[in-house]
Amino acid sequence: MARMQGLALPSGNRGLLIIAALAGLAAAVLFVVAVNNNGSSTRTTSSVTGSGNAVVAVKDITAGNKIEATMVEIKSVPNDLFVAGAINDITKVVGQYAANDIRVGEQITGTRVGSLPPPNCGLACVVSRGSYGSGLQVKEVTAVGGLLYAGNRVDVIGSFKMANDGSVPGCQERFILRTQTILQNVEVLSVAQQTLKPPAANNTAAADANSNTSGQTSDLTQQPGAATITLSLGLEDSERLYGAQGTARTVWTSVRPAGDNEIRDVPPVNACLPE
Repeated sequence: MARMQGLALPSGNRGLLIIAALAGLAAAVLFVVAVNNNGSSTRTTSSVTGSGNAVVAVKDITAGNKIEATMVEIKSVPNDLFVAGAINDITKVVGQYAANDIRVGEQITGTRVGSLPPPNCGLACVVSRGSYGSGLQVKEVTAVGGLLYAGNRVDVIGSFKMANDGSVPGCQERFILRTQTILQNVEVLSVAQQTLKPPAANNTAAADANSNTSGQTSDLTQQPGAATITLSLGLEDSERLYGAQGTARTVWTSVRPAGDNEIRDVPPVNACLPE
């Protein structure tokens, strides 16, 4: 029976096979490393090019202003432009006070807002948006006996010397005195130099329309010697007040009960004015 002979390879060929095997192993290792590096690169690129939400100002906000919903928005910001500490919840910004000037497009961080306006803001941070702080010259008798507090609400009443128009029966004098209500339900921002303090941020109860004051604090004291008070008025009402101060013989204030915000139809009262 025939017997097969084992195939004997020359030593040179065995060396080539070993080299080829090592080369294949090296290629496999390089392939695995390349695949892993590509995955890591993809994850890194995704992280860099990702984005996050931030509260951004849509208009310039002056320091001390109470931030309203129309002043800010939520915006998606690329991670490489994301400011550290930027707030991503709009409810944490609206109702707060701007601690510094905030520019349009700026991402808002916690250090840029606060529950109270900056201490150097003064009366400007007490006046509500759309109103103006308007001064009224007073003396003790015209300022409710000197018992007014910043935060009270008052009506403003003026007495005017007018030509006799026949409205006072039996009056033969040349002039009459007409006393009429000029303004109603006006908030007092300051008495002399004592200023109303603003309510804390998001304190809706303090700014409630049914409240007697928007920010009165318990540390206020009476100012019986006050020569001026400051009222919160719209622009047209400010003009009306200044006109009355220039023409009225006397301008008075009358304090309202707490919670009384009703605007009433009050007719003027005429009296005969002896010369």
